[in-house]
Amino acid sequence: VVISLLRMQSSKVKDEKVVEMFKETQKRILSMALLHEKMQQDDDIKGIDVQEHFTTLINGLVKSYAVGKVIDLDIKVNKIDLCMQTLTPLGLVVNELITNSLKHGFADKSKGLITVQIKQLNNISFEMLIGDDGIGFNPKEKPSNLGTKLIEIFVKQLNGTITLLNQPGTIYKIIFQKSN
Repeated sequence: VVISLLRMQSSKVKDEKVVEMFKETQKRILSMALLHEKMQQDDDIKGIDVQEHFTTLINGLVKSYAVGKVIDLDIKVNKIDLCMQTLTPLGLVVNELITNSLKHGFADKSKGLITVQIKQLNNISFEMLIGDDGIGFNPKEKPSNLGTKLIEIFVKQLNGTITLLNQPGTIYKIIFQKSN
């Protein structure tokens, strides 16, 4: 319903930048809807396969953004138990970072690799490595767009920290805590 409303509104807009903003919002909503749909299908909320969830989400993003490119996925998520209060903001962080990778990281490349690895550090803390082997970017030119602000908000919701690693491409390390 929300996506339909956004489509109706965007159909009346002539400015391509504004239309693109509507499309980005629709994709964010689809990311949230994917998680909610998966949870509705599973009687046991704790039974969500986190690796399968992120693989489905990322494959959808690749289909939307990487037309004509070959993008390999390296998704490794240890068997972990995360509730909806953790999976929702985490899924939105994944959505934003992978979208950035696909839109900017492979601009001059016909193929690439996206990596998402999540492991449990202790009873409540987790580490996620997420990024690409693309062209990278200058961390001194930190973008201040809506996606960047959303990432910061969602990482904060996870009582987490995000660090850009100093290696080829763009790889972030996010340490976060699961909600109760």
